[in-house]
Amino acid sequence: MKCLKLLCALAVTLALLLALPALAEEAPAEDPHLNETSDPYCASEDSPDHAHKVADDAWVVSLAPSCQVGLRKGLCEYCGLTYLESIPATGEHVWNAGEVTTPATCSTEGVITYTCEMCGARDTKSIQPTGEHTWDDGVVTTEPTCSAEGVKTYTCTVCGAKNTQSIPPTEHTWDEGKVTTEATCSAEGVKTYTCTVCGAENTQSIPPTEHTWDDGVVTTEATCGAEGLKTYTCTVCGAKNTQSIPPTGEHAWDDGVVTTEATCSEEGVKTYTCTVCGAKNTQSIQPTGEHTWDEGVVTTAPTCSEEGVKTYTCTVCGAKNTEALPADPDAHTWDEGKVTTAPTCSAEGVKTYTCALCGATRTEAVPVDPSAHVPDAGKVTTEPTCTKDGVKTYTCTLCGKHLDEAIPATGHTWGAWKTLREATEDQPGEQERTCEVCGAKQTREVDYEGDMPKTGVFTVPTAYLVAALALSVSGYIALKRKSVRG
Repeated sequence: MKCLKLLCALAVTLALLLALPALAEEAPAEDPHLNETSDPYCASEDSPDHAHKVADDAWVVSLAPSCQVGLRKGLCEYCGLTYLESIPATGEHVWNAGEVTTPATCSTEGVITYTCEMCGARDTKSIQPTGEHTWDDGVVTTEPTCSAEGVKTYTCTVCGAKNTQSIPPTEHTWDEGKVTTEATCSAEGVKTYTCTVCGAENTQSIPPTEHTWDDGVVTTEATCGAEGLKTYTCTVCGAKNTQSIPPTGEHAWDDGVVTTEATCSEEGVKTYTCTVCGAKNTQSIQPTGEHTWDEGVVTTAPTCSEEGVKTYTCTVCGAKNTEALPADPDAHTWDEGKVTTAPTCSAEGVKTYTCALCGATRTEAVPVDPSAHVPDAGKVTTEPTCTKDGVKTYTCTLCGKHLDEAIPATGHTWGAWKTLREATEDQPGEQERTCEVCGAKQTREVDYEGDMPKTGVFTVPTAYLVAALALSVSGYIALKRKSVRG
């Protein structure tokens, strides 16, 4: 009976073990980083060297580098995974705007503290003293008087520094004044004022009095063109004062003289003189109308097919006069020319110019061009290798000169990767491949991938735990039934 119960328990345990793989196939929780990788090895066969390839404009900076390492990511064009790559740290902190931890005063420095927003490092800088004192309302330490300045002293409420400012003297208190020098008709007088406080004196001038003039005497007779003079004398001081007498206004003119000759376009001038006073009077003379032409200037040059124009200018009034110039068969207007026969390394070329007016042509030689070779099909003189450029030599069919051209290196032709050491949980594996042309070798490390895939909630250890639990439950039921029956 005991054996039968044990067999039942074992059967239940075996059934649970057989059901575990089905339970383990439940879908795992979706990993947001499932399509991201930081492994530089690209598993795609399209990658020639199994390295990820991300276009320059496809990178996205996830974390800008500073005092700490940055990070950028981009979609690999070969395997389709998002490749994560670190950006070396610049070593430069990202300082914040700073905080004044010790304010500066008028005489002492302050301190401003900056904190790195990335790593929390701190740096301090001094703040120069403000130099600006905080003055109090001041105290009058010396009172001003009407003859001396006073002093007011201010004290800085922060550092105790002193600053003084002068107080302007007060105003004098003048008396009513006293005439100390009487004014006359020719000289100013003086009035003196005295300060009733300090005795200081102040003088002010008294304007001269007015003259007392006599009836005057004519000292210069007036004429037709000039004023006369009448002189008055002060009967008190003898001062003199003169007044003008208007001219008579009647001139005696002579026959006149031509002072400006008339020209072809401008009036002349005839001047008359007063025989009494020498006054002048002018009258205009009508223009002559006769031009004086210069030698002329060619204003439109004749060409090979059209007449020109010569312009003459009056040297007196600037009037213009033109005449035609006959066409000049040699006055062509050549274009910039065109190379009709290109020069070579051993022969001159030909450049042809055409007249834009009549179509006539002329030619000139184009110098030999030492670089204008005509190379042949060329010949490989040095074969390229995996790492070194080759050389292809061309020969000029005209002068025989040799011209070399580089042939790019072919690059390695890698064979398949071969495992030198299997990866374990404690040590990465190692693979090697060989260039099929030159035998160069390349190695890489391979990370350990494990032998149990991560599936659903259940794993092998979990399966063993469930089996042990089921076995315990079966044993408990068998013993319970036995105790009931017994």
